[in-house]
Amino acid sequence: METGVRYRSGRIVERARAVRRSHTSSTPPKVVRDFDERLHGVYL
Repeated sequence: METGVRYRSGRIVERARAVRRSHTSSTPPKVVRDFDERLHGVYL
């Protein structure tokens, strides 16, 4: 995802979002919550 943000690539960022949507967990680990926060702040 960082590469997508750096190069302003919507396609890469959307792929990161798709991967995150496919991961389901009732209590996600901290790394997943951090990823969610990062994704939430990305607008291209």
